[in-house]
Amino acid sequence: MILLYHHLLPEDDDAGFSAEDGLTFRHSPEAFRFHLEELQRRGYRFGSLDQLVRQLDDGITEDDRSAFVTFDDGWRNQHEYALPILRALGISATFFVTTDHLRQGVSCAKRMGPAELRALVDAGMTIGSHTRTHPDLARLDETRLEDELRGSRQDLEDLLGKPVTLFAYPGGSLSARVVRAVRHAGYEAACCSFGPARNDATSLFWMYRDVISASMRSPRDRYRLSPLARQLLTFRVERRLRASLHRRA
Repeated sequence: MILLYHHLLPEDDDAGFSAEDGLTFRHSPEAFRFHLEELQRRGYRFGSLDQLVRQLDDGITEDDRSAFVTFDDGWRNQHEYALPILRALGISATFFVTTDHLRQGVSCAKRMGPAELRALVDAGMTIGSHTRTHPDLARLDETRLEDELRGSRQDLEDLLGKPVTLFAYPGGSLSARVVRAVRHAGYEAACCSFGPARNDATSLFWMYRDVISASMRSPRDRYRLSPLARQLLTFRVERRLRASLHRRA
């Protein structure tokens, strides 16, 4: 199971954010820590997304009791609140970040800058690309699409001095054309926002992810945390994926 997070913010702390910043997708630091500790208590084993990609590439299906942590968008609050918790629990995570402000050398109070990204890498975390400007990729022409995909990867590699091989689709927007462009841009795997479903070699470029509520007790949570339910209802996720892959701009 690949967990998907966005904002980590204390309750009632949303100063400086707007509706466009996706505060609907937020957890408190306490809820995040609860998730990780509760999953460990239930017997889940945390690993790195790089490890999962290698496993899937070798033809080994994702294990029912494996868990992987991912964050989208590169918000500064992820560095502030998630990193200390991850380090304390000995868990690695992958952070998919946008790069337009990095490329332009513009400091952004909301998003992580070079110092925060390097600190994540130094702590054993993985940085992946989330495009330069977070557009709807399925609506872009070929030139802009390549700039967002290949350009953001180059931005991060120039900054970090190491290969960037993982990608996440902004807003979960993808199509068959976009998937081909992601492959062509040199990425080894990509995450979507569909789930729950078990990942295998066929899903390397739309790896399924899950969003869990703060309490982990909702009907959706029980569905996502049940291996049997995930297996029986995979067809629903695959149907949504097929609709996106056949999407036309």
